[in-house]
Amino acid sequence: LSFAEISRLTAIPVIDINFRFFPIFVSITFGLSIYLIIKKITKNNSAAYWALFFAFFSGSFGYIPRLLGYGRGGWETVFWSMQPFSMLQNPQLGFSFVLLVVWLIFLIEYIKSKNKKILLPIILIAATLPEYKIFGGTLLIGAFFIISIFEILIFRKIYLFLSFIASL
Repeated sequence: LSFAEISRLTAIPVIDINFRFFPIFVSITFGLSIYLIIKKITKNNSAAYWALFFAFFSGSFGYIPRLLGYGRGGWETVFWSMQPFSMLQNPQLGFSFVLLVVWLIFLIEYIKSKNKKILLPIILIAATLPEYKIFGGTLLIGAFFIISIFEILIFRKIYLFLSFIASL
């Protein structure tokens, strides 16, 4: 629906938005979000650059069984690792990764600062992620629930749990 609305507003065909422009947008935001979260966690530029390099240019060792003569094709995700270029074949999957990482950035910032204003983007991202890709939403909602219960049990605070409820 968001592509249809963008198409209506800009007169750009939906197919171009989905397969030409959105993958570029996803690539840029994916790289930026990986860089920012690693920089936030490690406070090290070198680690952030290496993470960025590996996020785009690494992959699984799924080609090795094929080289050893085991079967034909289909080995790309044999080790539960998706190649970065495959992510862009399904732009909604790529964007769900971006939203998941951005959600983590906001969550880390909330945990560090306890600023309740940061809860709004946490709620909004958690509420909208399942609309892009349900697997990302399931992962995020499950993690959100566990983290909010942890906050209740350890810190005796209910703000994350209330945010979790609001995101449903």
